[in-house]
Amino acid sequence: MQQQRVYRPDQVAKMLQVSKRTVYRLVSSGEIGAFLVRSQLRITAEAVDEYIRWQTERYDRGLE
Repeated sequence: MQQQRVYRPDQVAKMLQVSKRTVYRLVSSGEIGAFLVRSQLRITAEAVDEYIRWQTERYDRGLE
């Protein structure tokens, strides 16, 4: 099994240059996939990449 990079919400917030609260909202709305390790939220690198791709495609189509 290949190990995948996993991030905490504060790390994702820093990468996307948004607040940690915004990251929690994105997870809550289902825009970014996440999972819990015990009670701590974790987000895979793949989920972040998918979100960025999705937003880029929306922007390119003019759905800002």
